[in-house]
Parts: sequence; structure tokens; C-alpha cells
Amino acid sequence: MATCSFCGETFTCGMRETGEPCWCAALPPLQTLVPLQDCLCPECLAARLAAQPGGATTIAARHDG
Repeated sequence: MATCSFCGETFTCGMRETGEPCWCAALPPLQTLVPLQDCLCPECLAARLAAQPGGATTIAARHDG
């Protein structure tokens, strides 16, 4: 399990738990990274991506929170 750096919810991180690419690898990268910030849960990542210019990305991922 991973913990979201923004909201504190737990979620499944494929890279940490299976060694396979994570669900987030299929999404566009964030244009602005926050130093020392770790993974974001699907909801927080979707919100950050939607807030970017040209955003509005929908994420259908498993959330184990």
C-alpha cells in the first residue's frame, strides 16, 4: 500500500506492490512537481492533472482507502 502525499489516503501502487508499471504510468506527467512529494492517490492525481492547462483527465483505478 502507498499513502497519498496530499490527502493521506492509502491506495495500491503497482510499482511498489507488484514490480509492474503502476496505473499512473499510463497518464500524462504532471507539469509541475512538488519537491520531496511522493505518490498521489488516483483522486488527487486526477485533480492535479485536471488543473493543468489542457487537463481534464479521468482515472479509473482501484483505490483501497
